Amino acid sequence: MSTTDGAVLGVAPSRGLALGARLSSLMRQAIAILLALHPLGAVLVLGWMMRLMRAEAREARRRLTRGERPRRVPVPGWLSAADDEVSGRIGRLVGAVWLNLRDGVSALVTLAAGTLPFTLLWMLSWWGGWENSFNKGYEQSWVGPVVGLVGVALALPLLARLPMALAYQAVEGRMSAFFARRHVASLIEAAGWRYVGLTLLSAIAALPLFAMQALPTFVEGWSPGFAERSAEEIETFITRYRLLATAYLILALVALRRMAARLHVRASLALEANWSSRSMSSRLGAWMRQILIWACWFTVVAQVFVAQFVNHQWVVWLLPPFSMLPWFAPLTPAP
Repeated sequence: MSTTDGAVLGVAPSRGLALGARLSSLMRQAIAILLALHPLGAVLVLGWMMRLMRAEAREARRRLTRGERPRRVPVPGWLSAADDEVSGRIGRLVGAVWLNLRDGVSALVTLAAGTLPFTLLWMLSWWGGWENSFNKGYEQSWVGPVVGLVGVALALPLLARLPMALAYQAVEGRMSAFFARRHVASLIEAAGWRYVGLTLLSAIAALPLFAMQALPTFVEGWSPGFAERSAEEIETFITRYRLLATAYLILALVALRRMAARLHVRASLALEANWSSRSMSSRLGAWMRQILIWACWFTVVAQVFVAQFVNHQWVVWLLPPFSMLPWFAPLTPAP
């Protein structure tokens, strides 16, 4: 919008530009929600979020190092890419498609490597528990619970590093950054209590989503006569329900990923300034933070198990939406 256009419309140019940027961001997030309804589209959304984290981190570093006022970080596009992301006219016009796919696949690979070691155990423990129950194999009744507990014990330290590791991968633009165990641990320690706060927010934000997985089982309680509806009405209900759950999932993840990117920058700047925490009191605080982080992730794991017990979906074991692919698996309400 030019200055003349703004005067004609009776709107200040800066305000008009800000409104246009916000509408553009909302449209791009709406596209992300629609794409995330399908697992293949969710891969593109995952890559889009990696680009968003990279842009957020770049703006946070500029603000913190130069002491400038914070600016609204533009949400990445789905077709066009920024000049600092690609080169050439064609790249700027359609480069976002390739970037979303590239970053989405690389993030999916690293997240799978970071979560499959325990999600496979979760799924195996569930299968073992039900198979043992049906076949009355009481001598082997310990197998399912023990395997599940081993999976939970393995999950806590891996999940504890996941937000920072993913932010580090997004900023660095390479998959190996996700597996830089020592550096990620240093970033988490340098982030201090802010990282505990991010973990707590993640645990709280996960609650509505897992409630949405369990609620369809009790559909007759809050929507009487549901079983008597026509097939078309039931299908419409399921579609709207998934759209609502997916919208919440994407908006929550966008907020959490942005926080993680900003926190990564703060931690990186602290390390660059030769930050150190070798005193006994700081070490004690680090252990306290670690315990709290594990406790928060334990509540998320518990949500997964409880929601699965109420409304089981095999795919959810391998693709928990808050720590893997941003995709809410289709659920059929029980009649």
